[in-house]
Amino acid sequence: MVKVVHKEVLGRLRLKVIGLKNSEEFKEYLSSNLRGVDFINEFSINLITGSLLIYYKKEKTLNEVIQLVENIAENFKRHFMLKVRDENDKKYESEGKVFRFGRRIVNKIKENIPFRSEQKQEDWHLIDWQEVVKILNTNEDLGLSSEEHSKRLKKFGPNTLDEEKSKSKISLFLSQFKSIPVALLGVASLISFLTGGITDSIFIVGVIIINALIGYKTESKTESLIKSLNKIFEHRSEVIRDGEIKLIDSEELVPGDIVLLKPGTFISADCRLIESINLTVDESALTGESLPVSKFVNICISNNGDKIHLADRCNMVYRGTFVVGGQGKAVVVATGNSTEIGKIKALIEEHKPTKTVVQSQLDRLGLKLSVISLIICASVFIIGLIRGYGIVEMLKTSISLAVAAVPEGLPTVATTTFALGMANMRKKGILIRDLNAIEKMGVINTICFDKTGTLTLNKMTVSEVFADGKLYESDGKNLYETESPVKLDERSTLKELIKISILCNDSKLDFNNGKYNIVGTPTENALVKLANSMSINPQELREKYKRIKTFYRAENRNFMLTIHETENPDEYLVAIKGAPDKLLEFSNQFMQDREVRSFSERELLVYTEANERMSSKGLRVLGFCYGILEKKHKELINELYKEDCNCNKIIDSIDIVWLGLIGFKDPLREGVKELIKRFHQAGIDTIMITGDQSLTAKAIAEELSLSRKSPLQILETSKIDNVADITGISVFSRATPTDKLKIVKSLQEKGKYVAMTGDGINDGPALKVSNLGISMGRAGTEIARDVAEVIIEDDDLNKLELAIANGRNTYVNIRKSIHYLVSTNLSEIFTMFSCIALNIGQPLTPIQLLWINLISDIFPGLALSIEPLDEELMKKPPRDPNEEILDKNQINKHFQEASVITLSTLGSYLYGISRYGISPSSSSIAFLTLSLSQILHAYNCRTKDRSILSGNTFSNKYLNLAVGGTLFLQVAAIFIPGLRNLLGLTPLKMLDYGVISLATLGSFFVNKALKKD
Repeated sequence: MVKVVHKEVLGRLRLKVIGLKNSEEFKEYLSSNLRGVDFINEFSINLITGSLLIYYKKEKTLNEVIQLVENIAENFKRHFMLKVRDENDKKYESEGKVFRFGRRIVNKIKENIPFRSEQKQEDWHLIDWQEVVKILNTNEDLGLSSEEHSKRLKKFGPNTLDEEKSKSKISLFLSQFKSIPVALLGVASLISFLTGGITDSIFIVGVIIINALIGYKTESKTESLIKSLNKIFEHRSEVIRDGEIKLIDSEELVPGDIVLLKPGTFISADCRLIESINLTVDESALTGESLPVSKFVNICISNNGDKIHLADRCNMVYRGTFVVGGQGKAVVVATGNSTEIGKIKALIEEHKPTKTVVQSQLDRLGLKLSVISLIICASVFIIGLIRGYGIVEMLKTSISLAVAAVPEGLPTVATTTFALGMANMRKKGILIRDLNAIEKMGVINTICFDKTGTLTLNKMTVSEVFADGKLYESDGKNLYETESPVKLDERSTLKELIKISILCNDSKLDFNNGKYNIVGTPTENALVKLANSMSINPQELREKYKRIKTFYRAENRNFMLTIHETENPDEYLVAIKGAPDKLLEFSNQFMQDREVRSFSERELLVYTEANERMSSKGLRVLGFCYGILEKKHKELINELYKEDCNCNKIIDSIDIVWLGLIGFKDPLREGVKELIKRFHQAGIDTIMITGDQSLTAKAIAEELSLSRKSPLQILETSKIDNVADITGISVFSRATPTDKLKIVKSLQEKGKYVAMTGDGINDGPALKVSNLGISMGRAGTEIARDVAEVIIEDDDLNKLELAIANGRNTYVNIRKSIHYLVSTNLSEIFTMFSCIALNIGQPLTPIQLLWINLISDIFPGLALSIEPLDEELMKKPPRDPNEEILDKNQINKHFQEASVITLSTLGSYLYGISRYGISPSSSSIAFLTLSLSQILHAYNCRTKDRSILSGNTFSNKYLNLAVGGTLFLQVAAIFIPGLRNLLGLTPLKMLDYGVISLATLGSFFVNKALKKD
């Protein structure tokens, strides 16, 4: 019945009461019961949001206040259910209304988000983890039982955040009337009605309603498009349930659940750590801390007694963050709205989303133009009075002119165009999270590519193996030496190498329908496939050597290490795989011909050169080694079970035996080489950031011609702090997540507008901090998809070019719509101002102005916003992101074009005066000339070419339909008697139509000729 919205301020509490929204009866019942409570100082009820704000005496606890409101709400519910039942039995005439009201209240209660009991609020970071486990009544080894989990899930509800409610259809429609133009129209309608112009008044009201309907339809469609494009990817969590490790939907997490953490884990609830081994977490989404944060189990202690900031709670992990490195175990302390992110969301849920740069620019432009237009309209009013026109007549004319002139459609143009662009890209498999991303695409001048899984397919196969001083080649299934199949029984070192590659490996094997299904990373899966093809059973091997400890690759550790039980009860097997250069550093022995020998400089040189040869072929190379940890080293064994255990202690204490190298081939994505070339043509710099060795990265970069025609510059990220300026470097090798983040930020500091593409866990921080994060949809990890703004659904990297081209085209289309709206609105103002200033009458009546504004502006303007993609855009450099959407030079051009349309209208109007005098006939000629000139001007706004033929002028079918439709309506305004009379028009002669055509085409071709390339 009651949900806490805000409680951080002592003595102040905001609650959301289910069923309270729009219920006057509930409000009265709640008010009467709260007024007599001595510890309630003050309260206010908001029926719009269904919320209750209470100021209470500080000596009372929060739970007491909440419980009071709970009881009142519960009594109200029972009261109305009894009332409904009673009225239903008596069957009075009013029964239907009461029953429906009561049922509506009960249904509101039932249909709302499931009731959630308030979760225990503690400073968990200040409590020892053993005590936290006791408070939550759980077990760190067994977790919760299924039965207990079901109880808690029912009690606390699913681990989800309340969804933000969208505007109702009614409120969306009513919002169309909240604008200056509508207010002006309302005043004009009222003045017309009061002065006897009932027909004019009804017409103006009709215009208001039609405008509102068009705006409502556009905005509702836009909102629907944006909602449908906010694709949600479900998260899963690994928990201990009934003493077993299970993978569950994160929505099912409850307080007390024991969660396992490893690299790539998306943390879906707030948790207190109970185990941490080199655990690092990216908390940038919550705290703004750009670098991954190290986590420990110890209680947080403040040196000066101050409250410990969220970012400094080293023993907590929070919803919305993810594990970058290491591993750990944690107990869930808060879910859903009770999480830190849930609290933040509750505070901002009623705030409007920020506008894009273009939308903000349009708001400013609209305000400026509105002020200018209103000043001119006021001048028209004053000049009209001086010329002897009536006050009422000039007032209606000025207000109508103001409505026609104020460019109220400018901000809507951007939103609608962006939304249509998003929908269009979605059809092509490009998912966009928000409007801002569309705008950003048009200004990207640098793209940073992750190599594996982005430039390449991330479909690893073993290509070469180097062991026993010999090179073995692979076809992805078997190993060959000089084209002869290798028998493992004769190759002990090779057999041991494959054995270690399976033990130090997280790929899971599921046996289904007689076949193994391998689930894991492409590299580890390739190792399992190799073992299978060489008749080594991975499942049996893992059962024989049970794993007891894992040290994952971390920020400062380029290898993975696992510890296993062996058949010998007095020793453990240590298996290691990772960067060859790092493993060669601490290996002091090597295996060859079934013997373990001491490493010499010669052997070190052999394997170093082999690593370089394999890497230079573009292979991803891993080294493998092992060691024996004897159980008599009790002190070292005990270290394994400590939170801060450092695997380097193990490596330093035992002999590490080098086995050999395995090189993996990862083919380039189809068409990526040509794609890079096209990006260069579009003025976009391309950079590759990879965790691979420099030689591997170099081979790929050269194949892609990544540096254009310039010499290829490669920098190993360990040296990045010694380089002042990284611009000009095309390849960064050996990059960690932190390195990728540093590179992106450094490029941004140099004025680059950076897009980062990636698919892996280690790309997450860089994707987040870049100007535009782009992830693969299928091959991409959950983390990469969650932080990216653009997701390529089918992993076709060529669609990135399409996305950038559409981003550029969307901006150009917005400019075209603005061009049209501004120049045509100005032409109406100039025409009216000139005629009144020259004392030659009013060429257009208020209704005629409104008709032109309604018909000529809307449809051509919208059609220009969906212009087809201009292929030439990707042959030009990107625009400056700080560029104004309408600069002084363009405004001058728009004034010039408006003046040409005005002169053509004045010319035809003067012709009409010379023939008919100042009369409805001359006004009809001016009306048709102005409206038709504006409609044809739409074609001028879509091309910069001088020739009507060279610009492919009529290629936009939507504009053709819009122009054809509006031309038809304008002709109908003359030839349909009822509409003609309503607009105050008269039939014209053939010569009149000839003059109108000449003036209309004249303005079109003059404006066309004045345009410059």
